[in-house]
Amino acid sequence: MRKVITIMLLIATSHAHAAAACGKASATAFAIHFYAVYGNAGLLNAPRLKSQVTPLFYDALKREEACTKTEGICSLDYFIWLGYQDGEIRGPITYKVTSLTDTQATVAMGYQFYIATTAPLKPHQVLLHLESYASPQCWRLRDLVTPIGDSLLTAYSK
Repeated sequence: MRKVITIMLLIATSHAHAAAACGKASATAFAIHFYAVYGNAGLLNAPRLKSQVTPLFYDALKREEACTKTEGICSLDYFIWLGYQDGEIRGPITYKVTSLTDTQATVAMGYQFYIATTAPLKPHQVLLHLESYASPQCWRLRDLVTPIGDSLLTAYSK
């Protein structure tokens, strides 16, 4: 019994130390990396995604993936990083930590939205809500809020 309690304390302590080490710089680095890897491919069917997102968010993504395989379009009918079906992300892409605690962070990813040569560029923002994790990295994606305000966790959990 004493061994079990010791192991539980070690696990809790290691997670607390990892969370304390997860700061603004690592939240920004995670957001930059996440967009670089998953920005063009989307999130459904993405390789190694399970290690980058929280279990709750992963389950929601898998439900959405299963639905789209049988139904086609299920929750959102647009590219999540744009908030539209068409268009492009134009730079510069900026990342700003808008909230930070030991266990959670929000990073705003800003960019210029481009849709046609005659239309002016419009500023857009995606919010990446992060949750701290021990290993192998500090942060995992808990939710992504699209430029038009849709929470993927909420949309994909219905």
